Formats: sequence, structure tokens, C-alpha cells
Amino acid sequence: RAAGNALYILLVIIGWSALRQFTWLFTLIELCGALYLLWIGSHLIRSRQQALALALNETHQRFPSLQKQILLGLGSALLNPKNALFYLALMTALLGPDVTLLQQATCGVWMVMVVLAWDLALVSLMGLSAVQQKLSRSLWWIERTAGVVLMGFGGWVLWRFLHIPPACLYP
Repeated sequence: RAAGNALYILLVIIGWSALRQFTWLFTLIELCGALYLLWIGSHLIRSRQQALALALNETHQRFPSLQKQILLGLGSALLNPKNALFYLALMTALLGPDVTLLQQATCGVWMVMVVLAWDLALVSLMGLSAVQQKLSRSLWWIERTAGVVLMGFGGWVLWRFLHIPPACLYP
């Protein structure tokens, strides 16, 4: 999954150059990104508590090969268009139009490393029944917290757009 996200981040960085030439297009994408973050955040906030459907103590299950696991993760990331929208929204909202290639690359590497660390942590922990039980009880609050954070990012972008004229934001 981290490899697919890395590819999406690379595409966002490459496409960034074109966006910087057209400030109106950049502004439109930034606003759409803010609305997307608000939308996905609102869905997370409204999520209902539900039981996790995890198989406890299935340690004798056959595992796919490393190559198949990598391809499954890559496919999972690349077939999810929300990844591209999410990274584009974050890049435009957090970095702005005057960002350098080094800043973009640093942010991209950081994002990939966070996803990789998250995925490795999940894989390592999800096999533990104690973690599965605790997660089952806490998932609802995790989703709501993530929703608040995403809505905060989206709200900040909209607030900035409404209170600071676009001409001041993008010299």
C-alpha cells in the first residue's frame, strides 16, 4: 500500500508544476480538496459503533508470498482514487503554491514513511487478540477523531480562502 501511495504522491508533485502556472485552477483544486476533506471527515464523525469482523487466533492460516502481498497492497492503493485526491488536498492545503521541489519531496517522503510505518504497525499488532479486542472497542472514537482532524484541515483552507483574498495567497 505504501508503494501505491508513493506513486500517487509522485504524480501529485509532478502535476504540481502545471497547477502553479494556473492560479485559478490551483484555487479550484484547493477548494475541492477542502470540501473533500470536510466530506470525508463528516462521514467519519457520523460513523456508528460496530463490531470488528476479525478472525481471532487464526494462526495456522496460509500466508501469501511477499511478492503477492506487495502486489495486493499496490493494487489496493492504486485502485483507490481517494488516495490521489487526499494527497493532492493535503499538498495544496498545507504547502501552498510557492513550495519548492525539495519541500515537496521531503513532504512526499515523510507521507510515504508514515503510511509504511502505519501499515507495518497494523500488520504487527492485528494478530494479537488483545489488540483486536481493544480496537473493536476503540475504533468508533478513532474514526471520530480522524474525522475532526480532517474537517479541521478542510475548514482551515476554507477559512483562509474566505478571509484572505486569493491574490494575497498566490502572488
